[in-house]
Amino acid sequence: MTSLSCIPDLLNWKIDLGLDTFVETGCFKGDGIQSAIDFGFKRIFSCDINTQWFDVCGIRFSDHKNVHLVNGSSIEFLHWLFTDQMVNSGCLFWFDAHFKQFCAGVEHDNPDKLDDSDTFPLFNELQMMKEYTEGCVAFCDDMRVMKDSGRWNEVLNHMKIDRTIQELINVVECDKYQAQYIDSGEGILRVTPCVNG
Repeated sequence: MTSLSCIPDLLNWKIDLGLDTFVETGCFKGDGIQSAIDFGFKRIFSCDINTQWFDVCGIRFSDHKNVHLVNGSSIEFLHWLFTDQMVNSGCLFWFDAHFKQFCAGVEHDNPDKLDDSDTFPLFNELQMMKEYTEGCVAFCDDMRVMKDSGRWNEVLNHMKIDRTIQELINVVECDKYQAQYIDSGEGILRVTPCVNG
């Protein structure tokens, strides 16, 4: 995972856009949550489809009342967040809930129930962000998996994912949001509000 501290101008966006809520999909061991605490986000929401990582983070952040964890798919989590919790603006999203069964090192509790939205939910996550939010910023981590050859192409082929970074950009770009690929070590897709949006 790319650290939030490695994102250029993150603190400026947080201040300029009034981002007070951090939303992460795929908490893994909680480093993203810790970065959000360090950056001073008032509300922090994260999820993981894997019960082991949910439990690890539950223990790690049990003393932080502003950290809210959900054990479930990112799509279910975002639906709950947008419709039940009414979290629709002032958010920094960190979308990192992809390739779980290959990257996390622990198998899913119910592997037979995995579908495309579980194995590579990023397209759905971006679509939901576009539909339900305004004035937010998002970073999609690990975009190298869509560019690299070798093992990651095998993963993509195994999951029958034939998507490109440009297709991700097309999913989220609209009159409210613009997207840009940043060719860093991990590869990041950055989504920001349109200047006139």
